[in-house]
Amino acid sequence: MSEIMLILDIALIAAVCIGVLQASRVLRQLKELKKSKVEMGAYVKDFAASVDQAQACLRRLKGEVSSRGAELEELLDKARPIRDELMFLTESAEAIADRLSEQASLAMKKHNEQEEEKKAPIINKIEAEKLVQKLNSNSAQELALLLKKVRRNAA
Repeated sequence: MSEIMLILDIALIAAVCIGVLQASRVLRQLKELKKSKVEMGAYVKDFAASVDQAQACLRRLKGEVSSRGAELEELLDKARPIRDELMFLTESAEAIADRLSEQASLAMKKHNEQEEEKKAPIINKIEAEKLVQKLNSNSAQELALLLKKVRRNAA
């Protein structure tokens, strides 16, 4: 029996050693967990402070946006009538430009027609003088007088 008791004592001592080793390992892990808990608490406090700062910034930003929005709305209210006047002026200017363009076209056409009319009597006058020189007769002179009358009526 003493051998059995010795084996049981050795087994019991081994179990106690294993238990002590496990307990020391658990204690180390608990210490690390406590340390991690303290670090996590610091991180949570820093995060909460950051959240508070972000909320304060958002409140300031909302205040700025609302004040700037009111200023922008005032500027838009002032700009709308000016825009309307500019649109009216632009439309009027386009209408005037169209009328001027039409009148300029008509004036150019009339000028070109007058130039053509001026050229025609000169050619007729030169031809008539040549005829008069060739025909030194009464009928030639009558013809020249008739051409002069036609020219006067055309002018």
